[in-house]
Amino acid sequence: MKNAVIASILIACLCFFTADINLTGTAVNYGVFGRGLTWASDINNSFVFDTNSTSTGVCLTLVNNDTNPHSFALSAFETTDRSVSNFSGSTAIWSALPVTQSPPYSVPASGTLQLYVNLPGASSGTLTLSGGSGAGTVDAFYTLTPTPCGVSPQGTPGVCDKSAIAQATSSSTSVLVAAPPAGLKIHVCGFTEGGDVGANGTVVLFSTGTAGGCGALGNTEWQVSPHTGGSNYTVGSGAGQMFQTTTAAQPLCFTNGASGATQFVSAAYGIF
Repeated sequence: MKNAVIASILIACLCFFTADINLTGTAVNYGVFGRGLTWASDINNSFVFDTNSTSTGVCLTLVNNDTNPHSFALSAFETTDRSVSNFSGSTAIWSALPVTQSPPYSVPASGTLQLYVNLPGASSGTLTLSGGSGAGTVDAFYTLTPTPCGVSPQGTPGVCDKSAIAQATSSSTSVLVAAPPAGLKIHVCGFTEGGDVGANGTVVLFSTGTAGGCGALGNTEWQVSPHTGGSNYTVGSGAGQMFQTTTAAQPLCFTNGASGATQFVSAAYGIF
């Protein structure tokens, strides 16, 4: 009961600071929430729309017209009552939904971001954006589709749908995966590492980079110790996560200790 009361208060507070941008009345496959919406105010509203199927979802596309990145918060809701046309003032009949991609959310400078919400059985949906600030404008579009969007460059949480290869000479570091967009991390599900080793005790590291590169290393996320005469290390299935970069928007770095020879690595990973 206490949690329900708190949730009701939070939704009530959310509605107090936002207004409804209502697009109900016509269920369209492709719609426009607004063009040239200001980051400081216009985008911070609840956008209400009708669905066109009981088995669909909504793909939100934000096009940043500013030369600076912008962050925001997003909440999603659905109702099965077609007679409802408002979110604000009627939150009790709306149910919260998860967004496929995990927060935080940020649109790159002069870039595009897509986010997906599944709408099972919904007659109408609401996307509430908040926390937008600063100068500049954004165009907001939506598509009704049962297929998730936004898998690139963000990726789908839990999916290692990308691969990378790298090599590093003895006592050196290379970039295995470049830094992803703001708010996103690199998740590794499996890797193969090997190469000649001149002496036992060599340590190969997978680390989070800093300052957008691998010139200085942050946290060590995984390590192996190859031995002379040994075969390649193959770890993980490529499906379940093994490790991830600790800090968002930083690269994954591959360091070869004093092995006396070049080490090679291939990895399966996802970005979300």
